[in-house]
Amino acid sequence: MAKPQFTAMYVFGDSLSDPGNNLYFHITATKSNYFPYGIDFPDGPTGRFCNGKLLVDFLAELVGLPILPAYENPSTNGKNILFGGHRFPLSEQIQNFKNTLNQLRNQMEEDEISKYLANALVLMAIGSNDYINNYLMPQIFKSSHLYSPGDFADLLIKQYAGYILEVHNLGLRKFYLVGIPPYGCTPFQLTTGHAPPGQCISSSNNIVEMFQLAT
Repeated sequence: MAKPQFTAMYVFGDSLSDPGNNLYFHITATKSNYFPYGIDFPDGPTGRFCNGKLLVDFLAELVGLPILPAYENPSTNGKNILFGGHRFPLSEQIQNFKNTLNQLRNQMEEDEISKYLANALVLMAIGSNDYINNYLMPQIFKSSHLYSPGDFADLLIKQYAGYILEVHNLGLRKFYLVGIPPYGCTPFQLTTGHAPPGQCISSSNNIVEMFQLAT
């Protein structure tokens, strides 16, 4: 493992960056604790919606930090919170981080916390579910009927900017904002039958691109 380049890494995001919080939610039917999830992960299925490691896992290893635990994992307490963790809706994730910050105050002096937070890495993987599980599902959600693609992108950016500033005001300084992929090329979109053979749904990609350009 490389020498740590940051004191910790805190991840705010959706299911694409979830290392297992879904395992501890009793009210959700969406879990990933069975194969083929985790088929390429050393410990098998861990609650990651992936066959193996997530982007945040690779990034943690790259910067010399342990693979991050799930915020809801009972072992994420005491000194284990020093390296970071994952958090639900973005507003609640920030509240969970505030709870973590209160725990840190029991372990560090205020000046230590300031230096620790200033040298921690914040990864924000946001926007994916707003499109793939909302705007691009007009048969279920009304958002695409209420907002034009440009207006929806602007709405998201304004909300996220507020959240980023709130996290910054808590003392975190180093941010890595993850973009979102061309969702018109995802298997879920391709199964709608709206894509030409062997091609992506360009209209969906164009909608998502507006968010990318706005960021």
